[in-house]
Amino acid sequence: MINELYNLSEAMNGAGVKANVWNRKYLVIPNINAKRPCYHITIQGGKVLEISTVDKELGKLLRKYGSNHGTFPIMNLTPLYLVTDDSIKGDISKLTAESLDTDKLDEIRSWCKINNWGKKSFLDLYKGHMERMPNELEKLVPDFEPLKILTEESRMFIDPQVLHQELESRAFAMLAERKDISIALGILFLCKDNEKTEKTSKDNISVALETPRLIEMGIPAVSDMFVTELNEALLEAENKGTQNADARDLDAFGSPYSPIKDPMPQVKLSGITVKLRTMFKEHECQKRYGRFESASYPISTENRKNLQAALEWLGSEEQKGKTWINTDKSEILFAYPLHLPKTPISFVNTFSCSGDSVFSACAKSLIDELRHGKGIGSDSKADGLQIFILKKIDDGRTKVIYSHHTDARELEVMSEQWTAGGENLPEFPFGKPRVIFPTTAADVLNRFWKQNGELIKRKDKNAKEKKITLIPKYHGIQLMLEPSVSAAADLHLTANQATTLGGFVGNQMAAVKLRKNDEKNSHTFINYIKEMLSLMGILLYRAGIQKENYMDNLPYLLGQLLKVSDELHALYCKVVRDGDLPTQLAGSGMYRSAAEYPVRTLNTLGTRMNPYITWAKSYRAKNETAEGKESWRAAWLLSLYENTATKLHKAWQSDVRFGDEEKAQLFIGYLAKFPKKENTENNNVTEDIINE
Repeated sequence: MINELYNLSEAMNGAGVKANVWNRKYLVIPNINAKRPCYHITIQGGKVLEISTVDKELGKLLRKYGSNHGTFPIMNLTPLYLVTDDSIKGDISKLTAESLDTDKLDEIRSWCKINNWGKKSFLDLYKGHMERMPNELEKLVPDFEPLKILTEESRMFIDPQVLHQELESRAFAMLAERKDISIALGILFLCKDNEKTEKTSKDNISVALETPRLIEMGIPAVSDMFVTELNEALLEAENKGTQNADARDLDAFGSPYSPIKDPMPQVKLSGITVKLRTMFKEHECQKRYGRFESASYPISTENRKNLQAALEWLGSEEQKGKTWINTDKSEILFAYPLHLPKTPISFVNTFSCSGDSVFSACAKSLIDELRHGKGIGSDSKADGLQIFILKKIDDGRTKVIYSHHTDARELEVMSEQWTAGGENLPEFPFGKPRVIFPTTAADVLNRFWKQNGELIKRKDKNAKEKKITLIPKYHGIQLMLEPSVSAAADLHLTANQATTLGGFVGNQMAAVKLRKNDEKNSHTFINYIKEMLSLMGILLYRAGIQKENYMDNLPYLLGQLLKVSDELHALYCKVVRDGDLPTQLAGSGMYRSAAEYPVRTLNTLGTRMNPYITWAKSYRAKNETAEGKESWRAAWLLSLYENTATKLHKAWQSDVRFGDEEKAQLFIGYLAKFPKKENTENNNVTEDIINE
C-alpha cells in the first residue's frame, strides 16, 4: 500500500490537491452511534456543570491526542458502578420518566454498590488521561491558549474520586429532573454477568471534556475549530523538532532520512482504522538484514505525512463513490488514476455499482477520462489506474488483499470482453439479463441454494444469520482484468447452482409464477437468476463457447426439450385437470437427472411425454379459444417438441456425460425463450402471439 500511496501523493502534488496532514498522535475518535455515544462533559472550577452527547456528524471531525496509555481531551472511561444482579439490570432497562419519584431515586442509589473505578488498571489509564497527556501537550504547544485553559480546568480532577463524585451527583440531578435519563444511566451503570467477567472495549464510555471559558472565547474544545488549530500547533512544534535533525541516509523513496522510532501513522476510513505499515521486531524476515521495525523500510517524516495525507484524501467522505466504495463490511475498494482530473468522476463504478447503472457505460466513461487525462508526450503509464482493496482482518490488522495496475488500453479490451461475455446469452421470457459488475460475481458465487429456491444461510455462534463469503469480492475484478486467472472453479460452482435450482425455476416459469421484475429491487429471486445467467455467459465466453454455437449444441437443445415438455404438460393440466398443476412438471421433475445422466433421461422423458403428445395431437383440432386453453397452443408446442427432438437427434452423441460447461448450457437452454417462429401443421404461429 505504501508504494501505491506514494504514487498517489505525487499525483496529488501534480494536480495541486491539498489534503489534511495530522500529527501522528492526534487520532480520530471511534464512530458515534446510538449504542456507543460520546458524552460531552462541561467542567468548571472542579464541578461538572452539564452532561450531554456529542452529535454524530460532529464526532467525525473530532480527534484525541495520545496513545493506548492515555488520551486528551477526549478519552475512554467506564461507567461509575457495576451491576451484576439480573433483576436490577431488568429494572434499569425499564426505567421511565414517570417512574422516577423520590422512592425510586432512593432505590437507584442503593444499586450504586460496586465502584467500577477502583481497579489498578483503570486508575493507571485515568492518570494517563488526566495527567500524563495534558502535561505532554503543554510541553509541545505551551503557547496554545485554548489548551492551557482546558488543562487548567481538568487538573482539578486529577484525583479520580473527585470526578467520580461529580459525575454521580450530576447524573442523579438529571434523574431527579427527569431529563436525559438514558445519558444519566449510561454514566452511572455498567451491566455485566459478574465482577470477574473480562472487560472489553464495549465496556468503555467515550468522554469529551469542555469548559464554558472556551465556549465564551468562540473556540469550544468540542469543535472542528479547536481540532484544526491544535493540530496546526502540533505540526509546527513537530517541524521545529525535526529541522535540525541529522539526515545521514536516504529513505525508500530517496528523501533525506534520519532513524525514527515512532510507528507509522494511522488513518480512520469507513468502518476500519488503517496503520500505514506495521512490522513487529520478532518477525524472522527482519533478522536476516539486522534492520528492525521502522528501520526495515525507512520512510522519512515528510513522506510519512504525505502518505497519511494521501490516504486521508483518498478515503474521505467527499471521495466516496469516486475513489472508494465499500464492497463489504470492513472492506474498501480504492481506484484512482496517476493523473488526477480537474473535474472528478467515479473511478470505482466500473467495478462495483448498483441501481440503474450499466456496466458498459460506466467503463466507457472511465476509459474516456483516463485517455483525456493523459499528458502530451508522456509515457504509456500516464493514463494508468491503480486499484487496491483494504480489508480489516481482525481488531489489530488491516491488509491490502488485492492490488492491480491497469491502463486505458487494457481496461478497454477487458471491459469489452466482459460485456461480450455478459451478453453471451439468448433471450429469456423474463427479459435479457444485464451485464453484471465485477464485484457482483462474488455475490453470485457465494449463494448456495436449496432445491425449493431458498438460500442456504450460515449462522454464527449467536444464531445470527451471516453471509457466506467463500469467494472474495475482488475475484470478479481478477476475472475481468487478468485473463490468466482460472475460471474453472467458478464455472463448477455456477453449474452446481444450476443443477440444484433448474427444476424449481423451470416449474415456476411454466406455471407463470416468474415474470419480469422491478429492476430497482436487486434482491429478488428473479434478479438472482439473471445475475447467475450473466456470470454463466461470461464464464462460457472465457472458455471460447459463444451463443452462436452453443445454441445448436446438445445440452442447450436438451434444455429446450425439457422446457417445451413442461409447457405441454402444464397446458394439459389446465385443460384436462382444470388448472390443477402438480408440484413438478414433466421436464422440471427430470432436470437434475438430465444434468447427470442425459442419455437415460432422454429415454425416460420420451416415455413420460407419450400421453401428453397423444393428447396434444387430438386437442390441436378442437378450435378452443378460451384464455390459457387455446387449442392452437397445443399445435405450436407439439411442433416445438418435434423440431427440437429432431435437432437433438442430429447433435446426439452416444454415452455422453455433461461437465460444468455442458451443465451451464443446459440451464441456459432450459430457461431461454423458444425460437421466434415455428411452423405447425395448420398455420404459422409465432411466440409473440403467446406473449400477448
